Amino acid sequence: MDRSQYLVAPPAACDTSVLAGLTAREALSATACRLPEALAYVEGPRRLTWSDVAGRVAALARDLERAGIGEGDVVGLRLPNGPAFAIAHLAIAELGAVTLPLHVPYGAAEVRHFLNATAARAYVHAACEEDCSGVRLALPTLDVLVHTDPGAVTFAVDGASAPGRARPRRIALDAPFCLMPTSGTESPRPKLCMHAHDGLLSNARAFVDETQVGADDALIVAGGFTHLFGLLGVHISLISGAALLGLPKFDAHRFLALASNERATRAWAVPAQLVDLVAAAHERSYPLALREVRTAGAPAGAALLADVRETFGAPVTVHWGMSELGGGITTYGRDTTLPGAIGVPIAGAEVRIARSDGSDAEPNEIGELLYRRADLFRGYFNDPEATARAFAPGGWLRTGDRAARDRDGVVCYHGREKDVVNRGGYKIGTAELETYLDGLPALRRGAIVAVPDPRLGERACFVAELYPGCSLTLTEIAAALAARGVAKYKWPEHLVIVDTMPMTVTHKIARGAVRALARERVAQATPV
Repeated sequence: MDRSQYLVAPPAACDTSVLAGLTAREALSATACRLPEALAYVEGPRRLTWSDVAGRVAALARDLERAGIGEGDVVGLRLPNGPAFAIAHLAIAELGAVTLPLHVPYGAAEVRHFLNATAARAYVHAACEEDCSGVRLALPTLDVLVHTDPGAVTFAVDGASAPGRARPRRIALDAPFCLMPTSGTESPRPKLCMHAHDGLLSNARAFVDETQVGADDALIVAGGFTHLFGLLGVHISLISGAALLGLPKFDAHRFLALASNERATRAWAVPAQLVDLVAAAHERSYPLALREVRTAGAPAGAALLADVRETFGAPVTVHWGMSELGGGITTYGRDTTLPGAIGVPIAGAEVRIARSDGSDAEPNEIGELLYRRADLFRGYFNDPEATARAFAPGGWLRTGDRAARDRDGVVCYHGREKDVVNRGGYKIGTAELETYLDGLPALRRGAIVAVPDPRLGERACFVAELYPGCSLTLTEIAAALAARGVAKYKWPEHLVIVDTMPMTVTHKIARGAVRALARERVAQATPV
């Protein structure tokens, strides 16, 4: 792919001074020159310095170049968290090629879909992955398979003989860098966000500057590097020189042990993982040196955030972002207890809260969250219609999130536009109810969804995953909401208990699947 496939330009009204003038090649060169012997990555017993990383990136780039991979080629990258992922990502960027992150839990059909949809020329995967012998035959554009043993950080390039393609002398700041899948909470076929080098890396630079991350930090990230929250951690490490600690597969006790042993200063995890980390810390003591816990990817209730603060003795930052923009709003440095607070925009970013007619909402009035910054994505790959729908006049990204902003500028999240129950004309925000219910002792995780009703149109259904040995009833839910002063018409009228909450591969609640499950279970329980 090339820049001609971009569908939008940075909004003209944005402050372009937030663009830091970064490419991955220049960022790695600067950090390796400044901190050659500093620790870059840790995975198990393996420890790599920035000099080691630069050498391995150069070696893999040469091998890919000899196999015919070059500027503009799309390369699928499906590896677990660890230095191998970062090295492959940077080697792809070194050639001016484009990284297509593919989540490790994807099945073969999903992998083939994305490789085919992007006409990918190469695919980087773990040697322990299922047999890939048929992948190249099924995908006519795929010329190169790269096998790696992530633990050893070695790569074997298996490609048809091809003439070498010289890497570009200079990579343009707006050259394609990543094709990032959207979250997939509603659809099994996520869209692909086109990101430029100076877009994603300038976004990371903003967080480096805001939080003063430096080479004395050690960052441990629980979320997958194939998700933009995780990839942001990779880019922050690259720019700041902070060490990045990796676990190929999330396990709460192993995560806390690694954080303890390596004296991690910052820990990143999505709310579902925070639930497990708090439980693990109560089972076993881990001496930690955390200065910050950061969470994103899904709403985090006040009770969970309080548990995290108390358990780990560190401030908690709520971080709002999307696959289309990276990180955009954060509570960093703000001690706010507002329900659903996600903070204030990062430097150079602007937000609006818009009514359905497009006019600006009043303070504390709920509307759609609109966002813009000069480092926004360049549209959805090969999807001009979806791209056009995603923007309002003036270059504002329509996030699909419902939010309000108080007079101090703090933004509070109120769920997705789709996450509203219309009960006989009364609108019920599901995020509001979930916030009130997240402190129920029996509740591991829960979601409010709408189910059809012949008289009222829709009623609220609470889908709940409980802790082992616990129980929950609608009467208990009603009592909890009554105690909070919540209007009775908002109370859930159906309860569905599940053994395991449907989740996406990025550890978000799969709202589409939960909605379908709730409707099926309620229909089965309703007399005909």
